[in-house]
Amino acid sequence: GCAMQSILLFVEESQVRRVPGLTQVMAVSVANAIDSFMSSRKSASKTQLKWPNDIIIQGKKVGGILAEVVAGSKNGKMPVVIGVGVNVDVGDQVLGDLKRARWPAGNLKSCEGVEWKTELTVAALRNAILDQFVINAKQWMCAPNGCYVPPAVSMQVIGRQVMVGEKVRVSVGDGKIITGVHSGMDEHGYLIVTLDNGKREVVMTGEFLYGDSVPVEDD
Repeated sequence: GCAMQSILLFVEESQVRRVPGLTQVMAVSVANAIDSFMSSRKSASKTQLKWPNDIIIQGKKVGGILAEVVAGSKNGKMPVVIGVGVNVDVGDQVLGDLKRARWPAGNLKSCEGVEWKTELTVAALRNAILDQFVINAKQWMCAPNGCYVPPAVSMQVIGRQVMVGEKVRVSVGDGKIITGVHSGMDEHGYLIVTLDNGKREVVMTGEFLYGDSVPVEDD
């Protein structure tokens, strides 16, 4: 099955602009939760992250995250929903229907070279993700106003990111495509792309392109 859950937070209106950072907070929470079910003796892999919101193991996407501000303020606070889904033991036919240009869909139980603890179940993973998120979300709540991703969380995200150092193409909307070297993530959780002229471009939202120049659906 798939470990799916949505978490509702109420954020001060003055902090809403920091909400994009919660995607990275959840990403680290999911990665740490997944790794906690790996048998350390026989599993050399660790869970990786693909900007902005994909969970990767051994080149396959096993999960995704979405954080959204919901309309309607209450007592000066805005509701934020953070959704996450991780494929724990999903059938091959279902995965086969999820065509992708890169990072094909996968699930935890079928990852080669990874031995899982017997405690890994959909329910157990959901609980572990929530426990990790509570810890990391507290750091986010206590961070200064201009801090989108707490430093301790940011360091973990950067250490888990795939494609860093690779040549990438990113569609940023309105037909604009940025080409350069994936240079990690800044303190806001935004992608950094180093152009051929050495200039660094910061991407708030975008989509990686693979193959041709047409944006590829990568949800």
